[in-house]
Amino acid sequence: MKFHPASWIALVLFLHILQFPAANRLDAHYRNAVFLFVFVCVLLGLQGKGAVMSSLIDVQITPAILLVALSRLPLEQARAAIALFVWIITLNVLLVALEFVLRTPILPREFVEVIFRPAGLFGHPINAGLLFCCAMLLLTRGAVGTFARRPLMLAFLGGTALCGVRGPLAIAAAIFIVNVIKPTLPRRSAIDYFLDFGVLFAVPIVVTIAYSVGAFDRILSLGVWEESSQSRLFIFDALDWLRSDEFWWGIDSYDRMEELTKSATGGRYIENSFVFITFAAGYPMALLASLSLTFLQAPALRRSLLFAMTFTLAAFATIAFTTKGSSSAGIALAGYWIWRLDYERKHRVQSSP
Repeated sequence: MKFHPASWIALVLFLHILQFPAANRLDAHYRNAVFLFVFVCVLLGLQGKGAVMSSLIDVQITPAILLVALSRLPLEQARAAIALFVWIITLNVLLVALEFVLRTPILPREFVEVIFRPAGLFGHPINAGLLFCCAMLLLTRGAVGTFARRPLMLAFLGGTALCGVRGPLAIAAAIFIVNVIKPTLPRRSAIDYFLDFGVLFAVPIVVTIAYSVGAFDRILSLGVWEESSQSRLFIFDALDWLRSDEFWWGIDSYDRMEELTKSATGGRYIENSFVFITFAAGYPMALLASLSLTFLQAPALRRSLLFAMTFTLAAFATIAFTTKGSSSAGIALAGYWIWRLDYERKHRVQSSP
């Protein structure tokens, strides 16, 4: 059982939390989510599923503790933390572009692809694509200033295209289009209209350049509905292959896990968090973990359809919520900021004379 550095970050965040009093509904909600995740991890530990438990500590408990810490900060300090995340993702756009030009990863990887896809700092193209989507959601909620917001939206859309990931690219395109048609933050001046339509005018130029340099080669070669896409939809059929004890308690044998995974995916990985946990720890644990994660993000899921689409994509077409990586934290930050701004707005309305 190994712990990612994020687990130790959780301890630092916990010490930070103790310095600030609980002051709002956000804090209470996220603390309850942490307790739910801890309960799930305790059950996993009692079940002897240490590997799954350590993964959930990294990708679910740590982001939830981060949200508790952010919820206790004043709004402007929380905004600064969110902006820092956006600028890190901006740096990754540059690294993704550099990797795409060089056709080689900057950081070591554990896999090789027939058609190279860049990822920059985040290890896998899907993680990078999901984080670009999260950063775009944050931009729609004013994470950075007006003049930086529009070009960054286009840069993140382009970065997602360079990563060659179909699901995140579709979500990123939807976020971009909706934000142009009906922005979450209303346009308040002629400059806002000028910037929005200037960026919109730049889209066909950027798409043409991306196409000419081969950014869409992998997507065009695979198509929209090929074996990899189908495996994400039909992966639930693999649950029928589990024996009764495996369904309820998970698969104990590594060889058996490998055999069923290869059979279910045609030699690929299980890219569905619910099915992955069911295989590893059993259906009850998968259900509890899914309910806990949904509870954590329930406020944002009720407030943003685009966030709900990003969340659903991550849960059912990737293993972002079960493997150690940064995309689960990015999704947590996006959901937090969506709710925080709505909470602050309503609080101002209620407190105004």
